[in-house]
Parts: sequence; C-alpha cells; structure tokens
Amino acid sequence: MAIALDANKHVVYARDARGDVVGRQLLAISEAGELVCFQVHGKSNHERLEAGFAELDRAFARSLGLPIHRSGTDRDHYTIAEILALRWWDDGSWDVPDA
Repeated sequence: MAIALDANKHVVYARDARGDVVGRQLLAISEAGELVCFQVHGKSNHERLEAGFAELDRAFARSLGLPIHRSGTDRDHYTIAEILALRWWDDGSWDVPDA
C-alpha cells in the first residue's frame, strides 16, 4: 500500500494483448531529483520486458525533466522519501540501459 499512498512512487504494469499483467516495475523520485527505476519483475520474455520498460523509463524521465539514477562508485546511494507510508519494499535500483 505504501507505493499507492506516496506521490513519489508508482508501479507501472506491462500487459499482453489480452490485457493480462505480464510484468511490473516500481519507479520513484529520489530526494536528489532523479528517477529511480527498480528491478523489472515479469512472468516470461524477461529480455523483451526489460527492453520495453527501459524505453518507457527513458521517455518518462524525459517528460519529467529528470535524470535517471545510475549506480556507480559515487552514486550508489539514493534516498526515497516516505511521505505517508512508514515503510516500503526497496528491491534495489536497476541501471536502465542506454538507447
């Protein structure tokens, strides 16, 4: 419920042609003003799902005017505010591949 309550977090769902959910990804805005893209979870075709989510992540970041968080020696850490919820599940950020 934390993700549904906090305005800085959102779950995006991938659906197949029948409308069934086949994958999901959590997106959040960090305190540093970066779009943090979390691990992609899906039932199958994981490479295809990741490619689709990567495209969506890049487009969403552009539309928000935010950089995408990248891990690295000086940027491994991010802080995501807890607005209404006291806790939420952080399963680790995902480095969105460049286009």
